[in-house]
Amino acid sequence: MKNRILSIRQDGLHKLTHRLCQGFKIICLNSTGMMKNHSDMGFYEFKRQLEYKHALFGNGI
Repeated sequence: MKNRILSIRQDGLHKLTHRLCQGFKIICLNSTGMMKNHSDMGFYEFKRQLEYKHALFGNGI
């Protein structure tokens, strides 16, 4: 069951970051404001994927 939840979460993260990189040339993240809520540590992975995919698409963060 844990693997299924993890797979669903990773798939959603990949789809979201891909869509953001396709739709926007520049994305500004308020990471200090987002990190105030430590209940979801998935933000690091979101930011990592966003940086990687933006470089791949030739966009900026």
